[in-house]
Amino acid sequence: MTTLPSIFNAYGAEDIARDPNLPLAHLTTRQAIRACRTGAYGYSLYPCQRCGQQHRLSHACGDRHCPQCQHAKAQQWRHTQLHTQLPGPYFLITFPIPETLRPFCRSHPRLAYQAMCKASSEALKRLARDERFIGTALPGFTGILHPWGRQRQ
Repeated sequence: MTTLPSIFNAYGAEDIARDPNLPLAHLTTRQAIRACRTGAYGYSLYPCQRCGQQHRLSHACGDRHCPQCQHAKAQQWRHTQLHTQLPGPYFLITFPIPETLRPFCRSHPRLAYQAMCKASSEALKRLARDERFIGTALPGFTGILHPWGRQRQ
C-alpha cells in the first residue's frame, strides 16, 4: 500500500533537490510524517489482557498534517458535515493552482493561500449572482485547502 510516509521516503530527497527553497515548516512536517509510528517518538508498553504479555506500541507524531494521526478527526469532521447538511444539491468545485505559481505558493504559503481563498470565494459569489447560474441566491460554501494532487505529488 502506498502511504504518504512511503512517498516521502522514496521521493522526498529528489523533491527537495528540485525545490531547495521549501519552507522550514514543510521540511519539519515531512520529517514528522516520515517518523510517525516508527519508534522515533518512543514507545509505550501495554499489557495484553488476553495473552498476558507486554506489547510495545510506537508513538505517533501528532502533526496536524499527518494522515495517520488525523484520520479519526477527519472522519469525525466528515460525519458531522454529512449529518448537518441542508437539503438541496451539492457540488464539488476545485480551484487548482497553476503549476507556474506552485513555487511561489511553497515559498510564500500564507500570502498565496489567502489570495487563493479570497479569489475562489469571490468567483463563487460572482457566479451565484449571475442570472445564468443561480441568480439572486447567496450560496453557502466550505473551502478546504488541499495541498496535494490526486496522485499526492
